[in-house]
Amino acid sequence: MINFTEELLGKVTIKQGINEFEIEIRRGNCLAVFIYDNGEDYILYNFYANKAHLNNIKKNYGKIWSDSDKVISCRLNLRYKESKTLLDYFVKDGIKVECYYE
Repeated sequence: MINFTEELLGKVTIKQGINEFEIEIRRGNCLAVFIYDNGEDYILYNFYANKAHLNNIKKNYGKIWSDSDKVISCRLNLRYKESKTLLDYFVKDGIKVECYYE
């Protein structure tokens, strides 16, 4: 079971078709949990268990983001070590990332 905390590692905005969604990247019992908050519920969008999981996704699909999701923007809080790991993978996939420290 995937659990997540209130600690916000960052946010990513994706576009699926004509719809845009702001996804929160949260700390959890894995490397990172991607959550969509629709105001009533938290919806699990994705999670990365660890670096090995990311490497397997990259090996099998060539990139860590689905072809159906276009990343519009990405912000990562480098206060967290998980964010630094995500930054490496995002940049290698050609995603422009805005970094901050809070």
